[in-house]
Amino acid sequence: DLNTTHFQNPVQHFADRGLSYPTELLGYRSNIKNHCSRIDPLPQSIQISDIPEAYLDAGAVHICPIDYLSHLMLPSIFRQGQVSIITLSSTTGYMDPSFWEEIPGLLSEITAFITTEEEIRNLFLGRQTDLWEMAKILGSFGPEYVIIHTASFGYYLYDREGNKRWTVPDYQSKRVDPTGAGDAFAGGFLAGYRELYDPLEAAVMGSIAASVVTEGSGVYYAADTMPELIRARQAALKELVREV
Repeated sequence: DLNTTHFQNPVQHFADRGLSYPTELLGYRSNIKNHCSRIDPLPQSIQISDIPEAYLDAGAVHICPIDYLSHLMLPSIFRQGQVSIITLSSTTGYMDPSFWEEIPGLLSEITAFITTEEEIRNLFLGRQTDLWEMAKILGSFGPEYVIIHTASFGYYLYDREGNKRWTVPDYQSKRVDPTGAGDAFAGGFLAGYRELYDPLEAAVMGSIAASVVTEGSGVYYAADTMPELIRARQAALKELVREV
């Protein structure tokens, strides 16, 4: 299944895509853990000393999925610098009903919260079943925008200030490898919002970025993409955006 990324079984990941298995990965074992602690840092937790001072001079920052304590600390650290835009992608470990009381504090200082349908449904288990209502509740905790990547309808974009809702489809392209799609969307959204301060334009740019990345494999695949292709895809995708 080309739509599935395998973290625990990399052999299957490469086999599904007809790729040779790199000899460098022989004997590889995943150390990915979904556990998050409210108190104890994990080995991968970010410390204040890990953040280069130059990062505090950035105008916009995206925080990728990592443990709860890192996500709790980083926005306030960046706010002490020149950072005015902070987007954050959720982590499976704390998107859990047991972390419900911690979520408001986690989201209080960010501009946009990016998550998936699976994760947000798990967080709201027993509380809510409507995705738009979930987005509205999370928006009330602080983020101006909440973006949910759904399995069937692309991206749900909720704008708290304007009380607006849009659906932005996944751009339909020939998918070769889904690895990095979420990160590409987040990067495209951040770049788009930093440039235009328009969440809808930013979400379109994120969807296009994800489409390009998934058409090939490797971290540098998308680097040679022609700007004309990006602009053409943006124009086509805008025609499919719907306000709800």
